[in-house]
Amino acid sequence: MAQIRRVHPGRTTPRQATSQVFAAGKPFAFHYVAHVERCGMRKIPLIFVSLLLTSTLGAGLATADDWDPADFADRDVLELRTEREGEGEHWFKVWLAVVDNQLYVRLGGRAADRINGNTADSLGLRVAASQYEVSGTPAPDMAEKVAAVIADKYPSDFLIRFFPHPLTLRLEPVAD
Repeated sequence: MAQIRRVHPGRTTPRQATSQVFAAGKPFAFHYVAHVERCGMRKIPLIFVSLLLTSTLGAGLATADDWDPADFADRDVLELRTEREGEGEHWFKVWLAVVDNQLYVRLGGRAADRINGNTADSLGLRVAASQYEVSGTPAPDMAEKVAAVIADKYPSDFLIRFFPHPLTLRLEPVAD
């Protein structure tokens, strides 16, 4: 016979509290406080929770001295940031390849348009827990080598390689 979990009258279970708060479309801080209040859990100061999340989840801005493309070789994706007038920042994920200790990305048409329309002086790059300001230099001479590395690294490239990739970029950190 299955055991029935008893809930105290007037008290909401953690699962009910979470689903009710998320359904209301409230921000994260409200979710946490509502969960604590509804479940009768001991309150942790909200400032502590927000500091903890900021310190553990935020990507730190790294310097050019920290740049080592070999560290990125085992990563699946990185994120690039472009900026356009009237649009602001836009982050998007791309596959990466490290060839001869240089970091390269192979971009499709939409991503290439975003790079070409970038109004900022540099691109943003997020990989792992680090964030860099980088410059992107077109490298058409490396397109075949980069395509070969990407084909070896990503199994789904057996389909993706047939789509046009008009831009191969070498990414290098901008001096501080």
